[in-house]
Amino acid sequence: MEEKYNNFLKRTATIIIVVPLVFLTIFWKEFPFFIVIIIIALLGLRELYSIAHKQGYKPSYILGGILTSYFIFISVYDIYSLNYHIKNIFITFFIILSFVIQLFKKDYSKVLTEISITIFGSIYLGYLFSFILKIKDLPNGNYFLISLLIITWANDTGAYLIGAKLGKNKIFPKISPKKTIEGSIGGIIFGIAGTFA
Repeated sequence: MEEKYNNFLKRTATIIIVVPLVFLTIFWKEFPFFIVIIIIALLGLRELYSIAHKQGYKPSYILGGILTSYFIFISVYDIYSLNYHIKNIFITFFIILSFVIQLFKKDYSKVLTEISITIFGSIYLGYLFSFILKIKDLPNGNYFLISLLIITWANDTGAYLIGAKLGKNKIFPKISPKKTIEGSIGGIIFGIAGTFA
């Protein structure tokens, strides 16, 4: 019980400190905001790859980081019509390079899995995070982003509170042992409520 209470205090403190900073960041000009998004995406990539490392895989963080940054970069220039073929040439180059790097390893038993983690991680973080910049570029895009963050935080908070209080039935015990059906339902309800904020 004490551990759950301490976790709740940490989450609350994080929200109080981070939320105003995030809201302020959203209203920054394009380039500083672009840098912030890249940093957040790279931190997420590092976390994803660290999970893979614990399973015995070694994805290339350098290559993955470059590819992640590239996906975000081309999303900015997509707004300004960067040539479609140039984008594809670079993506193809990075994919081929990921195979070439594997040739220098002594153990080939995990090659395809490590390449998949490297590339998929970059797509997952880089490509999806690039939509944040595209949303920001929309009319009233800053306010769309704020709404998205409010809904996300409401969902996360609701899932945590309801899950900690009422959670009994595990939803995906092998993937995330602490997640429950009750918490997921609570997250959905809080998320819907967040749309009215």
